[in-house]
Amino acid sequence: MELTLAARRQVTKAQLERYRNGTKAEKSEVLDAITVVTGWHRDHARKVLRLLLCGALPRPRVPGPPRYRYGPEIAEALVVCWATLGGPS
Repeated sequence: MELTLAARRQVTKAQLERYRNGTKAEKSEVLDAITVVTGWHRDHARKVLRLLLCGALPRPRVPGPPRYRYGPEIAEALVVCWATLGGPS
């Protein structure tokens, strides 16, 4: 069963105090537990824990407007070429 991002964050936040105050062995156990539950790699789990500890979680990416490679006049010519050739080439 795949966890949602919100569920992964809850699991990670629940283990945060154990990770913050733990010895090296305890931190390793916390990383093992997080990787088993979330499916993340250890490096990613460590990165998320570090970001949570310093309070610098990245903001969600807001997509910008689409950037077109060709202008409308070239796109019309490409449509004609692709129709003649039976698809993009």
